[in-house]
Amino acid sequence: MDIISQLQEQLNEMAMLAVNTFGTLQRDAPPVRLSNNYPDPLNPAAAAAATAAANPNPDDPAAQPQPGAAAGAAPAQAPAQAQAALAQPVQAPPALDLDEHPKAMSHALVLAAKKFDALVAALPLSSEEDQLKRIKELQAENEVVGTELQKQLEAAGNMLCNILGFFFLLFIDIRQLIAYKSNELHVLLLFVELELKQVEVLFNEATDNCINLKKPD
Repeated sequence: MDIISQLQEQLNEMAMLAVNTFGTLQRDAPPVRLSNNYPDPLNPAAAAAATAAANPNPDDPAAQPQPGAAAGAAPAQAPAQAQAALAQPVQAPPALDLDEHPKAMSHALVLAAKKFDALVAALPLSSEEDQLKRIKELQAENEVVGTELQKQLEAAGNMLCNILGFFFLLFIDIRQLIAYKSNELHVLLLFVELELKQVEVLFNEATDNCINLKKPD
């Protein structure tokens, strides 16, 4: 792989790491309290209790005044209940681990950036004339390699033709040998058939002599 392709691949990797890092930080970041006038987002129970104390529900029996109670004691009852609710310990949700994962992603992004810088530093620092000269040299080398490859292909083609011709001649010789052997076998069968006929004639003569009690010639 040439250095330009490596630079493109490394740049794509850096972009992917940056997008994943920023997306993860936005996804896992805890809510932030903008002002003390707003409820704490990390303690929703206390915020709900404070809201209920500030805005009591008239349908709630606890918020209604009890019969026989003093008229001056009713206004002081609501702040006392709100203070009691705020004084109760509220279990906070488990804190998110936002230390290790962002550090690891940032470290990977820094390593990718350093590798990109190393690839940029490896680029040849030469003038345009030197680069054109180098391109011409590479083209000449490419032509030489192409010519050599063409010669090798032609030699391989000639060798393949010779091998095919050899197998063709061998096939013809095998066919001729089979035909010659077939002719020899045919002649041998004719000779055997002739011998069998002679044996049959002699056997018939011997049979006739035995039946007719004749002496053999």
